[in-house]
Amino acid sequence: MNSETSLKSSCVKCRVLWSVVAILTLVAIGFARPSYKLASFHRFTDKKEHIRAVILRWKYATDATKMRTSNHVYDYNWNGAWDAVNSLVGNGCSVPEDVTFAELERLIEDFEILDRSPITIETLNRAWNRLGECGPQGRKYATQFRPLFDDYYLPLTKQ
Repeated sequence: MNSETSLKSSCVKCRVLWSVVAILTLVAIGFARPSYKLASFHRFTDKKEHIRAVILRWKYATDATKMRTSNHVYDYNWNGAWDAVNSLVGNGCSVPEDVTFAELERLIEDFEILDRSPITIETLNRAWNRLGECGPQGRKYATQFRPLFDDYYLPLTKQ
């Protein structure tokens, strides 16, 4: 009888031990997956911030300043158009589910090419159009807010 109780007791201990191992395994798997997603999100954010850095250079670019001064372009319109493009980066390329890493890489390359030419209001227009090609969210946002961008952009093209 003692050996039966001992055997039952050891089986219960084994079940408890295996349950603990199973729970710890599930917890470890659960933590591993989000950390991978978190690392992926950080890579995505780094690429997006690279694009924002290029756009920030445009806001204060010497070419743009010369253009605004020589053509009497109002800073209000320039800043409004620039803010709209900057907003499109944030809203059109907001999460990795909307834009692939490969698309972000192509976007960075395209923006670097734009950055090497003189920065004008047309640079912002090209950037807007390119961001509108960047995934479904980018298309939606670019289409929806194009009238706002045009309110700033169009008066600058008539200077």
